[in-house]
Amino acid sequence: MSFDQASDNGLGHLSELMSTIYSPSNNPPTRRTSANAQVQPASSFSRKASLKAKLGRVRSSIRVVYFKESFYEVYGTLGLVMLLAFTLSFLAMVYLTVVQIMPNWMANFMMGTATLDNGEFLLMSKPSQAIVVTSALMLSMFACLYLWLIVFMLSYNSETTVNNLARTPDPKSLSYRVMQKFLPLLKRIQAQTKRASSNTAAAVVSTPRNSSQTSSFGSRISSFGSHTSSFGSRTASRLISDFTSIEGTYHRYYDAVLDFPKLIFQTMSLSGYLSKGFPLPIIFFYVLPLGFNWLISFYRFQRNKPDPMLVVARVFYLFDLFFAVFAPIVMLLYSYYNFNMDRANFATREETLTPGSFDRIARLFADPIQVQMAKTSLANLQITGGEYILVKCFLNLLGIYKWKKVIAHLILANRSRREEKGGAKAHAHPHSRVHTIVGGIVFIFCGVGIAIYTALALSTSITNCSPYYHCPVYSYRWEWGQKSTCPCIVFIDRELAPKTYNEWINAPNVTDPLSALASNGYLQTVQIINRALPELPEALRQCKTLKDLILIYTKTRRFPEWTKEFTHLQYLHVENDFQHSSLQYLPPDIFTEMHSLRFVRTGGASGLTEYPSLKGLHSLSTLVMSIVRGLKQLPNLDDLSGLTTLYIADAIHVHSLPSLTGLTSLKNFAIFRRNEICCNGWATGYCDLTNFQCLPRPNEPTVQCVSDRMPAEDLAVVERIDGFLCGTNITQDLEAPEPSLESTDGVCQGVLYRECYLNGTRGICYNGRMQVVHCDVFGEYEKMRRLQITRGVGDKCDPDVEAWLGCPNSTAHDE
Repeated sequence: MSFDQASDNGLGHLSELMSTIYSPSNNPPTRRTSANAQVQPASSFSRKASLKAKLGRVRSSIRVVYFKESFYEVYGTLGLVMLLAFTLSFLAMVYLTVVQIMPNWMANFMMGTATLDNGEFLLMSKPSQAIVVTSALMLSMFACLYLWLIVFMLSYNSETTVNNLARTPDPKSLSYRVMQKFLPLLKRIQAQTKRASSNTAAAVVSTPRNSSQTSSFGSRISSFGSHTSSFGSRTASRLISDFTSIEGTYHRYYDAVLDFPKLIFQTMSLSGYLSKGFPLPIIFFYVLPLGFNWLISFYRFQRNKPDPMLVVARVFYLFDLFFAVFAPIVMLLYSYYNFNMDRANFATREETLTPGSFDRIARLFADPIQVQMAKTSLANLQITGGEYILVKCFLNLLGIYKWKKVIAHLILANRSRREEKGGAKAHAHPHSRVHTIVGGIVFIFCGVGIAIYTALALSTSITNCSPYYHCPVYSYRWEWGQKSTCPCIVFIDRELAPKTYNEWINAPNVTDPLSALASNGYLQTVQIINRALPELPEALRQCKTLKDLILIYTKTRRFPEWTKEFTHLQYLHVENDFQHSSLQYLPPDIFTEMHSLRFVRTGGASGLTEYPSLKGLHSLSTLVMSIVRGLKQLPNLDDLSGLTTLYIADAIHVHSLPSLTGLTSLKNFAIFRRNEICCNGWATGYCDLTNFQCLPRPNEPTVQCVSDRMPAEDLAVVERIDGFLCGTNITQDLEAPEPSLESTDGVCQGVLYRECYLNGTRGICYNGRMQVVHCDVFGEYEKMRRLQITRGVGDKCDPDVEAWLGCPNSTAHDE
């Protein structure tokens, strides 16, 4: 016999002896009623009963002090899983809080992109301050609550915890008042269940105990809802208890009421994943647990066997934690392990090429599909709207509430079993056959329906989009009775290094495929490089959620007025060949409603005579105006409080810059190539018309000296960030190195890194600025390639072509 059993027997015999000595054989106890308001004189029986109760409490205390329950005894094997899940949930909530406060920093930290594009590689969205503060506070609260669940779970041996849990609930609590509103419905369910199973219903009534029995935790638990309150009768309170208590007779209906909206929200999340075109492994990883969750809900609803350790309920709630907390992070981890960016290779570009150069934009050289996937997964962690806050709050609070009830039940049930030496066995609960059939139809239909819809959405979209190689990312949709089209999300058609001059000048036209894929309005990203798109097709106007528009050497000269309807646009890059098809027109109010715009680059815009207003673009972080030779005045910059990078190139007729004092976040500034302000006296303080930048050119107005000077406060902004203002610059016009038939087919013949000569100057055959492979004599690309060969990064060098750059002979290298 163990020490624990010996103590139980010894204390039990002592209690029975005291009961025999003080047994009131001739005086049965008087039954108390609420109507008896008279105070009865103390009798010998009351003193004996009081002594007996004290003895019982002593016995309980001795057991608690010397015979602690083990963790496994209270929670079983799933207890460790619960602790792990709560710990991970706490860490996840802390992580999500940081994401709301510092989204860009966290994105760069996760994806390793802090050094790319001045830390603005992924351009995370910036919700309003109110949304950020609210979401951060909410997530911090959830982190504290998950931490509290851990502490609460580990306090199963605390007398304070047990006594608080065994206390009769307050009838004035919110849950009681809410349940009072549903009393008619509860009574109807009770009546139907009793009629369906009259024999089982008798087990609902609590087993009467001998009035002399020692007060225990089991009796205190059974008293839940047995007291009359001003909000309802004794019967109403017990009925509410039967529905809300885990031990309640009709608790499965209460579970169904709470589970169903949660499952609906989880299903809506799956629909969102499908519509956003998440990778298939992520969708399968999500849909399988979701379907299983629906089936578990049905199993719980129809189950009538007792489950004292709540194994089924806990498994179900662990699945809930996956959907509420971990699912978005799983997508992020998937994106992290599938994101490949040759950072060492790109570092050579940043070390050798001029700041603001086209070839230093890392996002253009990254895999656009990987970038899209990383952006989507990171954006999925951000809370950007009030409705998302409500959904997140509801799901987490509901989950925490149900976990609290589970833990409380396990603690009290274990204490009751030990106090009562096994306690009363759990009874099977009555079921209504009609309710079981209806519940089964609902839960099974939803679970199977999710699987069927997912399969149809996947197969339909894959079939419809397979003919379009331009569409690597598309939404998975299935719409009853509608014409099947490809719901394309990302349109990509690019050639980064055309080999011949004709291939570059007469690029294939992509207007028709773009129109076909834009017709249903789902496009969010359009990236076209070295393909012809003379005009934006009218079908693109349907894409109201367009976020990224990248048009490089597409011969798009004019943008239609309806371009301003892209109010969700975040990234705009337009680069034209300024000699053959320069950008000529942008609507003056194109940016008026684009409050989410983060990146704007307009290059090869020599025909543009007026730049659109930048008013209201507080979130804009990067602005590049390149080869804007037609401008005489730059737009006002006062509203660009979030601007971190400003580059201006070839503004050869701009007499002065707008005020820079409003650029409070500026970190990178450069004015390079030809700029009139660098020699007319405005920026340098003296006029020098013999400077290369101000020498007279054919078909250009003569530069005039100006008396105005750059304001001291603007100069202080440039000096504070060590900006590049009219320093040592190039001494060749842009026209000289531009691709021509001679510099491409004549000397390079499509071979990268070949040594070439143009007008007696040595150069390198390279596709600078994503143009056709041509002979470049500026020297920057040659320096970049030499550094790549030295470090062994980038394209593997070919000694037959690149020996002049230092590429070692393979035979000599092997020796």
